[in-house]
Order: sequence, then C-alpha cells, then structure tokens
Amino acid sequence: MAGTLRDIAVTRETMRELDRIAIEEYGIPGLILMENAGIGCTRAAIELMTRTEKSRAVIFAGPGNNGGDGFVVARHLMNSGYETLVCHLAGSSGGTADLDTNRRIYENMDGLISIIEEGVSASAFIYDHVPDDVIIVDALFGTGLTKPLEGTALEIVRELSRTKTPKLAVDVPSGLCANTGKVLGACAQMEMTICLGLPKKGLFEEEGADLSGEVHWVDISLPRDLVDRALNNEALSKKGQSDEDS
Repeated sequence: MAGTLRDIAVTRETMRELDRIAIEEYGIPGLILMENAGIGCTRAAIELMTRTEKSRAVIFAGPGNNGGDGFVVARHLMNSGYETLVCHLAGSSGGTADLDTNRRIYENMDGLISIIEEGVSASAFIYDHVPDDVIIVDALFGTGLTKPLEGTALEIVRELSRTKTPKLAVDVPSGLCANTGKVLGACAQMEMTICLGLPKKGLFEEEGADLSGEVHWVDISLPRDLVDRALNNEALSKKGQSDEDS
C-alpha cells in the first residue's frame, strides 16, 4: 500500500465493515484476526520494553474485542518469557465470544488476572498494580467507543493518564474517538499506538495527533483485494458484484 499511514486511514464504520466482510464473506474466523492483531502488538510491546528498559507488562483489557486483543498480547508475552498481569474491566453483560476464548486460554496458562470492579478506587488500583518496572498495554476500548467514558472506566483512564509509565495502545488509545481524534472524557498519552488492519482517521486529527505517539500499522490478514477496494472507495462487499456478474 503506497502513501503514508494518514493517507490510508479509514473511519470506524469502514473498519467495522472490513472486519465483517472478512469474517462473513471470506470465511476468516474473528479469532484469526484477533490472533494476528495480538501477535503484531506483542512485537511492538517487546520493542517498547527494550527501548524503555522495562521487564514486565501490565495489560488493561476492556469488555470487548479490544480486550480480547489484550489477552492475546498477554499470552504471547508470557510465551516470550515476560511477566504479565491483565487488569480486566469486564462488562456487566459479559464479553464477546472471542474475548472469552482468549481469556480462557490465558487463564489455562495460569496467567495473572486482576478484575477492575465497578466503583473501585482508581488511584488505589493503579498504585497497587502498576509498579515502576512495567509498560502499560492499553486494550480497554478501541474503535467501538462512540460516547464519553463514564464511571469506573473514566476514572481508570484518568489515572492511567497521570502515570509516567510507558504506554502502548492497541488500535486506538482508550478514550479517543477513532473518527475525529477528539477525547471522549479522558485519554492517556501513548508512546506508541499499533493500528490494526488499517489506521484510523482519529489518530491523525485533533488531540489524537499528539496522544497517539508513534503510530505503527499491523497486518491482521485482511484480504488484499478487500483492502484495495476500501482505499479506492469502491463497494466493499462482493455479493452485489456477484449478482451483477451472474
């Protein structure tokens, strides 16, 4: 793909449709997309730990697929010999199936998990779980965030923004609008943001241009012809094309 990352950036709606078509029309399981995303973010996390001379990672995982990516990162970091802790902000209605699968795998590997309970003191939680020798992997909220953070999620992100701990965001920094780059309640400064599939427009707009830090792109195995259609503003689904050709 030619051009800068900003040149190929897409909206959350386009990215969501790319994921849907990859899964439903091409038959690529969501777990494979999540696995590829997590592997790419793991490489970046190891680079950040090496650069900042940190030896452990604390992964903040949210209730959706961004949190599932975080569990994949935690698993691969463990397999690479790094100590990990996942701080899981679980939703009241349960997580997605892919998130649940990756959390279960991590648990079966005896991975450490600390649940972020609703109403917990965010400052005390961060103090207890984020020591000096770690990096933070932010996998709380991704492109699906469309309204301001509130409650415990808001307080946790606010406290994360106050720490000087090196941070890496999975796809989009939590609290940043993926389309506009505006902050939705709170957002921490990242050293690196690893965008998945394609970059999101908000990483280069408004506050997002600064808060995202270094922006890197990870291939999650979306079909090349599908990505090309998105970048050329063509119809994404092949179904309509097949009907016309028949």
